Amino acid sequence: MPTLHELHRHLRDFVLDRADGAPLASLLAPVPAPPPAAERLSIHRNCTQIGLADALADAFPVVRRLVGDDFFAALARAHVRAHPPRAATLLFHGADLARFLRDWPPVASLPWLADVARLESSWTQAYHAAEAPTLDPADLFALPEDMLERLMLPLHPSVRLMASPWPVATIWRANQPGAPERRIHLGQGAERVVIRRPRAEVFIETLSPAAFSFLLALQARQDLGCAWKSALDGDADFDLATELAAMLHRGLFRGYELP
Repeated sequence: MPTLHELHRHLRDFVLDRADGAPLASLLAPVPAPPPAAERLSIHRNCTQIGLADALADAFPVVRRLVGDDFFAALARAHVRAHPPRAATLLFHGADLARFLRDWPPVASLPWLADVARLESSWTQAYHAAEAPTLDPADLFALPEDMLERLMLPLHPSVRLMASPWPVATIWRANQPGAPERRIHLGQGAERVVIRRPRAEVFIETLSPAAFSFLLALQARQDLGCAWKSALDGDADFDLATELAAMLHRGLFRGYELP
């Protein structure tokens, strides 16, 4: 008799189309439950694959809309076989979909699709990120001016930063429910995006290259002065006071740390 671990392994391989169901069918044949074992296994496999595909579709509605329902169903089956879930919860099922799409031949003519998937995955991560208060601007600007440049500003737990050579945020917005139809020119250039959820709603916004460099430096735990220099390297006209005030208003920081 096989061990429970072996039985689970055989069942996993069958459900993911990695092996036929003959060994499992023979093991289950003596179980007094209609229909026959092979049919029961097929029902289980189909229900499992459909459930995982539906979870992927729920997590990536824009990718699904862009490629169509039938194509997405085939994509989901291929992804599930290559990257089955490793946790009981499906909250982050498909976290590796972007990497999968970069190497999946059927979407080679859609090089931007992987970054759209990456953006949707970041949305999910932001939505489920830990709760935390946001930095009150009054607390920051009450500090002595000579201390400001040495401050570190940790990003809010929900914040995700993403750079793409494609207009991914524009594509995402154009494919939201109720969005007006519009033609998107893929050659319009790269977009740098911040995804945030300071309270209950997730926001996706584009950033200037300098503002993006500024936030990347803060994310790397550089102090405010070094982050400002990173921004100025890309744009000598970067206005720290204006940009920082806007970021504080958006709730991008969870507090400040003194050296």
